[in-house]
Amino acid sequence: METRCPSTTIDIKELVWHFKVPFWEKDDTDDWNLTPRQVIRGVKGTSEHQKRVKEADLKYPIAIMKNKGKWLVLDGLHRLVKAYNLGIKIVKVKKIPRTKIPEIRKEFSRGRR
Repeated sequence: METRCPSTTIDIKELVWHFKVPFWEKDDTDDWNLTPRQVIRGVKGTSEHQKRVKEADLKYPIAIMKNKGKWLVLDGLHRLVKAYNLGIKIVKVKKIPRTKIPEIRKEFSRGRR
């Protein structure tokens, strides 16, 4: 995500609500029924996401956007899980303004990431 927004930090407590939401799919399925919490717990069928969490690079900030009063992770959920697993309390983020969403869509449609 190339969108130019300054990095800052945020308390991880504001983002852990994501761990209850099924954002991912279990190994070898097409069902989006896997929560980050299940990956953290090592539930069967989570090995691919456990690998991605382990390989996540925390030098990159997590991209977030304010939505309905909560911070929503746009990019970096595996990094968030890694930070949580490591006991990190404050994470580096980029706060993306809603006005930047069309620009981000263009970047993704051109194959940039």
